Amino acid sequence: MKKKIWGVCIFVKSTLSKKINCEDILFVEAMQNYLKLHFRDNTLVIHQTMSSLEDILPKESFFRIHKSFLINIAHIDKVSGGRLFINGVELPISKHRRVDFLNSVVYQKLASK
Repeated sequence: MKKKIWGVCIFVKSTLSKKINCEDILFVEAMQNYLKLHFRDNTLVIHQTMSSLEDILPKESFFRIHKSFLINIAHIDKVSGGRLFINGVELPISKHRRVDFLNSVVYQKLASK
């Protein structure tokens, strides 16, 4: 049984440096040279690349479903076709990442819950 990574924190820089808990991030949205971190009640815009943030976040908990979206697996509400839903928001799953997402996340992690 895999152990969930909780309590992992990262520091991000927006206008000030801020400590955030990784498990609080619902998903990350790329906006050119910025990222929008989505939480339950708010968002935070930071100046960082998607690949650099992806390297920092725990790989057991986060998956890149699209060139513009990185999701927290624990917050997936529903997967339907080429889309998934987190906190009422519909996100696209790219055709190139769909098979890997289904095999490594849906069948192994979500179906075993």
